[in-house]
Amino acid sequence: MAYDIKLEDKVNKFTEKEYEELESFISKYELQENILGLAKVFSDIPEFYLPVRLDFRGRMNCVSQYFNYQSTELAKSLLLFSKGEKLMKNDNIGINYFKAYGGSCFGNKIDKLS
Repeated sequence: MAYDIKLEDKVNKFTEKEYEELESFISKYELQENILGLAKVFSDIPEFYLPVRLDFRGRMNCVSQYFNYQSTELAKSLLLFSKGEKLMKNDNIGINYFKAYGGSCFGNKIDKLS
């Protein structure tokens, strides 16, 4: 067979930078496949809950790995929340949180302004 080349032989010919790039690519690919696999498992379930943990500072973190709303953009985009909320014009606290969230999403190496 003409294509009987072992991956180990190819890996040994990579430079250190190429090997790091290959490892990074494989890691991102495996993360993507894990997220997509979990999304497929949960796709037929109409509603499910994600376990969270509160730390001593009052921060809430997801316990589940890969497929949660604090994970990668892929995982966040695959989640649809079953119960939406309306943001009222007179809800100043909600509007301030919404503005802070928008500022956090903006990024692009621009500092957030008050």
